[in-house]
Amino acid sequence: FLGICLIIGIIWLVYRYQEKQGELARKVAREKEEAECQRIEDCQGVVRYFANYHGYIARSVVSLDELEAAIDGGSSADQLADLIADRIEQVEGVHLGYQAVGGSRFPVILPLDYRDKHIYVIGKSGYGKTNFLRYLIQQDLPQTCIHQHLLMPGEPLAQADKACPYLPGAGAI
Repeated sequence: FLGICLIIGIIWLVYRYQEKQGELARKVAREKEEAECQRIEDCQGVVRYFANYHGYIARSVVSLDELEAAIDGGSSADQLADLIADRIEQVEGVHLGYQAVGGSRFPVILPLDYRDKHIYVIGKSGYGKTNFLRYLIQQDLPQTCIHQHLLMPGEPLAQADKACPYLPGAGAI
């Protein structure tokens, strides 16, 4: 009788051990699945951010297929953000400044492809619309062929030298 009890006890211990191992394996699998769902959700958040705040340029530097391949390939949200931000930084165009998000700064660029399109600048009085346009013009001037005469609205020709001192012969008649 003792031998039978010993065998039953051993069988029960083996069964409990296998049951615990199965529970542990299911727990590990569940944690991996939750981590993967969280990674995908974080990546979707990154894509949503760039689509909402940098849509015009983000769509031109990375395709949906590339995004899907990066996400399916196991890229983290940070890696995905770095990929998109690096591509945006490589775009040629007028650098308008930076947009701060958390501890990161993303460049705001008006691509050269968009420079010949209509844009509008809105804001309250004193918020820098005129300075912004001057900034755009200053970035465009070195890349253009300027004639000897420079007329600026509201300024006599003689004051053009003061307005744009970096232009050779500005204001010359």
